[in-house]
Amino acid sequence: MGRANRGRDARDSRRSTAEPITGQCEHCSWHTAQSSYSAVVEAYQDHLRENHHDAWVRA
Repeated sequence: MGRANRGRDARDSRRSTAEPITGQCEHCSWHTAQSSYSAVVEAYQDHLRENHHDAWVRA
């Protein structure tokens, strides 16, 4: 892959999307919408730790 393509791919990966990224809990009706995948993961881990401690420990 050429240098120009790598630059374009990097810019594309930093763009925010118009659609939020969503996540939900398999243990209850909790759900979230965030601007990034990492924010969804962080919110889900926080939710598990606070509300489903045994599931959080296993994760």
